[in-house]
Amino acid sequence: MGIRIGKSYYIAKEPTETRPRRFELITNGKAVVIFDWIQTFVYKDEKTKLWSVTELRTGVWVGTGNTQKKAIASAKENIEHLGKERIMGLIEDMVIKYGETPKVDNLPLTVEKQTIKIKE
Repeated sequence: MGIRIGKSYYIAKEPTETRPRRFELITNGKAVVIFDWIQTFVYKDEKTKLWSVTELRTGVWVGTGNTQKKAIASAKENIEHLGKERIMGLIEDMVIKYGETPKVDNLPLTVEKQTIKIKE
């Protein structure tokens, strides 16, 4: 499992009344290593103004905060609380249920936002 370098990643977006669960491309992220066994990235959500640390394969956030440092600390605390075995099991379950985030390498990085439907 290699570390993705760059600033474009996918995040999971929950379903709404009008849209199904999907992946959305964000272009302001950067890789952050909290533990060597889980790949994560951090980005600032421009709507909420919060920072989020997100797991790479599922696009699901693992910590948030009003600063990048607080989001990373939150993610570390949450990951430690659940433990490696449980986190890895949850990741596998989510990948089976919803699929893995698309690979950014195949997309034009000039795209501001793009969404991909997550398999139901």
